Amino acid sequence: MVEEHSFTDSAAAIQPSAERFDEAMEDLTWRLAIDAEAYPLLVANRGLRMAPTERAGDTPPLRVYFSCDDEIVRLLYVESAEDVEGAEPQGEL
Repeated sequence: MVEEHSFTDSAAAIQPSAERFDEAMEDLTWRLAIDAEAYPLLVANRGLRMAPTERAGDTPPLRVYFSCDDEIVRLLYVESAEDVEGAEPQGEL
């Protein structure tokens, strides 16, 4: 699993106000390592997938955008699902 710079930057913006961010991401990265292709492709962006997380304490539900192939999962961007209900990702993907 590879964290792209866009993911690291977007995660850093969320983490200060989310004590359980690491816990939410640990659960999600485990699920992605097991079966990343279980998450459907987004229609507008070929190869781009989105995996949601549940609320974890003060950490809001997250949307994690990623791509994957047979060998690697690339984490591209993360955002709070509360801040962007129904919106497209705001970072560079």
